[in-house]
Amino acid sequence: MFNAGVISPHIAAALAMSFNQQRMNASVSPPLDHTTISVNSFPSMGSVKSDSPPTSSSPTLCCAVCGDVSSGKHYGILACNGCSGFFKRSVRRRLIYRCQAGTGNCVVDKAHRNQCQACRLKKCLNKGMNKDGIREFHISGESCRVSAVQNERQPRNTATIRPAIDMDPQNFFREYAGAVSAIMGHSTMIKREDSPSSASDGKTEDEKKDSLQESALSHMESVLQWAQQFRLFAVLTESEKRQIILTQWPRLLCIALCEQSEDASLDEHLSSIMLKFRRLDVSPAEFNCMKAITIFMKPNDDSEYQFEEQLDQCICLLQQCCLKLDSSPSRFGKLLLLLSEIHFYQTSNLESLLDSKISYLVSRFL
Repeated sequence: MFNAGVISPHIAAALAMSFNQQRMNASVSPPLDHTTISVNSFPSMGSVKSDSPPTSSSPTLCCAVCGDVSSGKHYGILACNGCSGFFKRSVRRRLIYRCQAGTGNCVVDKAHRNQCQACRLKKCLNKGMNKDGIREFHISGESCRVSAVQNERQPRNTATIRPAIDMDPQNFFREYAGAVSAIMGHSTMIKREDSPSSASDGKTEDEKKDSLQESALSHMESVLQWAQQFRLFAVLTESEKRQIILTQWPRLLCIALCEQSEDASLDEHLSSIMLKFRRLDVSPAEFNCMKAITIFMKPNDDSEYQFEEQLDQCICLLQQCCLKLDSSPSRFGKLLLLLSEIHFYQTSNLESLLDSKISYLVSRFL
């Protein structure tokens, strides 16, 4: 069972991107000054010099940005995981920050590094972090494609090279995840008249539990069939697929139940989540994007994680679906918050239904 204590960093980063884009859409971007910072405000690493030369005999490696313990070289300089992750997110999302104090000269150390993002990014760049070593998203109104920045100098040693994937939402889901209407052709939603739980009235508690289990099995079978058509998932190794499904299946089942919108007799929390989905009138395309995000989302802070690029692509794709289906700039953020609530949801009731059968399902479909 998952223990989601905080909102996923990827969801938080995507929300930040959404809110920043709303601000940028509302008005023309202000001229850059000492209080506003973006990655493009600074030159590449080749023309940036560090304020102080690195020492070669330091007993403890320290982050050049905040002074915390460094985990090694990241993007050209010694940096901690926190600053390197912040820098990568800022570059990928092309975020523009404004100095909270209005001075452009805030203290950036271990204790204060999260207080002003503008000054933190400014210090990252001034200390020599190389923005050209990061894969960057290029987002347009009609497509969302991932391309490498020309001079990528730090390829991952352990990354698996996978085929480039067309991330146009319409083509992507029509070909690989199945589109219904303009975007989706195959959905994990089961027709209500075929759902065993729709005929549960008048049954004993044991009979109702059997009906719920049968319904959950039907939904999970549909989810696994869908996943096999989803190219980002289909190109993974059998071991990776199995690991993902065995870890993420309770959340995937929760989303499938919300898509079905059938009576959640398991608990009130799931019923309240379903109600929020109904109020937003979430489309099949958006549901499939949310399942895709869930597939690649890191389950907890302790687990080994290797699907960051795929997760970023799926978040990007959800944003594009929102833009196609709704002109409101806030819809993307609302769906991410709903997704976060699903990952907060305690899935013990769902797990009790299928725990004994999920391994069989996985071996049958994968």
